[in-house]
Amino acid sequence: MEIVPLSHEHHEGIIELSKKLRVKEDGSGWFLDEATNETIPVDIKIQRGYVALEEDDVVGFITYFSEYGEPKIGWMGVHPEHHREGIGEDLLKEVEEDVKEAGADELYVETPTKEEGLDSDYERTYLFYESMGFTVNKTFEGQSCEMVLLKKELE
Repeated sequence: MEIVPLSHEHHEGIIELSKKLRVKEDGSGWFLDEATNETIPVDIKIQRGYVALEEDDVVGFITYFSEYGEPKIGWMGVHPEHHREGIGEDLLKEVEEDVKEAGADELYVETPTKEEGLDSDYERTYLFYESMGFTVNKTFEGQSCEMVLLKKELE
């Protein structure tokens, strides 16, 4: 497994992976059709990020950007066959290093609240960020559910 900076040559692999992570009829999954078809294809061209490669296949990705001087994770996904292998942690560490080098001491991410995500794949997402040291900064009403802005103090 290799972690490399995101570049245009990874775009197709990221889009294909995001489609594998789509929300399914049973409610499992993460990304809505709008994300995989419209938002992610644009954001991966604008935001910075990293990809995890197994040979030449994208098995994970993370993007980040700055909003009013606050660094935020934009998108993150890991192929389901590679969950619990440390790929998400490795991708996040790369972003944390970049953000610290830029002079920031905090990193943010938005996700459904722990309560909204119960018994869904978003519960695992919330628990992942919590295990990585993120804490609740604030909650707010999103487009379809209650959301939380999580914050991590970088050392």
